[in-house]
Amino acid sequence: MNEIAAQIEVFLLENRHWIPSAEICARFGLRDDRALRGLGKNPGLCTKFSISGDKGFKHVRYATDAEWDRFEHRLHNHAVSELTHLRDLRRLRQSYTVSRPPVVFEKTTGQALLIA
Repeated sequence: MNEIAAQIEVFLLENRHWIPSAEICARFGLRDDRALRGLGKNPGLCTKFSISGDKGFKHVRYATDAEWDRFEHRLHNHAVSELTHLRDLRRLRQSYTVSRPPVVFEKTTGQALLIA
């Protein structure tokens, strides 16, 4: 584990409550809180041992059941949202790249027909 991450973990363990990200950044000389959170495939400094929320970061050891549930629910919703976004963009991309035959309508009812 990164040395700064280990120091942050000790700090969170000692404090046992929510610590604002600005306070962590100031204490450990970080420019902004982006380094604390994961980015793409790279984990953030705090992702292996803490939960995050509107109040900042808290060590997972001291998270209450309610705090854990909120954290887990938020991450789940974010993941579903990202996958939905990916699906929608994939469909849009396919609509531009896949040629489709023109729609054929039945003459008497006007109903569209599936032509295989």
